[in-house]
Amino acid sequence: MKALRKVLCGCILLASLMPACAAPAGKQAEIPKVPEGARVLSAIQSSVNDISRAIRPSIAYVEISVTGDRDPDRLSGVFIDAENNMFIPAYLKKDTIRKISVWINKEEYTAKLVQSDDKRYMSIIKVKLPPEVKILPVSLEKSAQAEIGEWLIGLNSSGKDMDYQKLSEIGMVRGTQEGFFDHVLVNGLNIGDGTVVVNLKGELIGIGINGQIVTANDIKRGINKIFAKAKNPPSFEEQKKKPWVGIYFTPINEDYATVKGFPKECMLVEAVIGESPADRSGMKEDDLIIEVDGQKLTKSGPQLAEQFNKYMDAEMNREISFTVLRNGETKIIKCKFEERPEPKEFKAEDIGLNVQNITDAEYRGWKLTRREGVLVTNVMPGSPAATAESANEYLVYPADIIIEFNSMPVNNLEDFIKAVEKVRQEKPGVVLVKLWRGTFQTIQALNLKIGRK
Repeated sequence: MKALRKVLCGCILLASLMPACAAPAGKQAEIPKVPEGARVLSAIQSSVNDISRAIRPSIAYVEISVTGDRDPDRLSGVFIDAENNMFIPAYLKKDTIRKISVWINKEEYTAKLVQSDDKRYMSIIKVKLPPEVKILPVSLEKSAQAEIGEWLIGLNSSGKDMDYQKLSEIGMVRGTQEGFFDHVLVNGLNIGDGTVVVNLKGELIGIGINGQIVTANDIKRGINKIFAKAKNPPSFEEQKKKPWVGIYFTPINEDYATVKGFPKECMLVEAVIGESPADRSGMKEDDLIIEVDGQKLTKSGPQLAEQFNKYMDAEMNREISFTVLRNGETKIIKCKFEERPEPKEFKAEDIGLNVQNITDAEYRGWKLTRREGVLVTNVMPGSPAATAESANEYLVYPADIIIEFNSMPVNNLEDFIKAVEKVRQEKPGVVLVKLWRGTFQTIQALNLKIGRK
């Protein structure tokens, strides 16, 4: 692409320096016509220069210093409104920030965190500027979708090593990629964190995050989410909650869809957990989800899962609407994300196991084969349960289902706790554990002397 740009510039230079052709004696010399291609290239160059000048006041160089010995994070920031709010592609923890510095016209200013979003890797900061310093926010409403073959301009701000220059380059769109974020794929652009990408009309196409151009629509959606969080910040307890609606789903098998005459662009509901938000709202097993919040599912196979998770956008207390097909009829089902119920867990540290009851959610989520017994959720390294004769092998693994402990039947968590208490009283050197691992049953002997001090 660099070579192509050199050729384009060379063509324009050649066209501008081309001398008048010598004319025969007695005749007036003819001025050669500038090739049409050179005019087009000159117009593109002029457009790129004009748009770059218009966007440069919207971007600034940012350094973020956090606690610890590592160097500051360096990136470009983008002003998004007249209140000096700036978008940056980073997740910031308020209690770890030492300093946020923003350079405008080689002058350093400080900023403070407004709100951050770890799921989207985005933050909003407010820059402290004196009244005489005016900024020009980028227009989030003046945005567009990229077209294949379209020329785009990428702009970012350099740091002290390059005298805080605003850098720009051009590239060509080769496609798009959908996911939790939709990305624009461009040849010829080096995408740094905070690179602003616009088309030749000056419309925002996207902003660079982790080396990818995230589309303007996803950037705007993320900014709205961040401002909503800033207005009603979640408590520490709320942030720890896991939102869910209580359904398990999978992209429909395309051959099955063909035989049944179902759309291939839909999610098959495999299970609905009892007393969950989806269950109370009337969602049923084998429903086919074709829309989420009015957004039609358009992908199939693995790409559909990415699209579906993006549209779900799980957040506590958010209302969501599903359009489903059931027995040839279309239904709208609405429910709210609630905190996922966590079953009671028991930690037997002297044995090295964390276990819990097998609820419907665990049965579906862990893809278990049995409902009786207790589910192993964690095995502690160096414990009796983590020891085996062969290296890198455990006697017990997460997702194992214990059905007998020290010759005592285990149907639920209470049975397991009683069995462990008996072992602690009797203090045997070895205890036998009968368990299911997938579809086969095994018995393991745990040496309880291991790990004792």
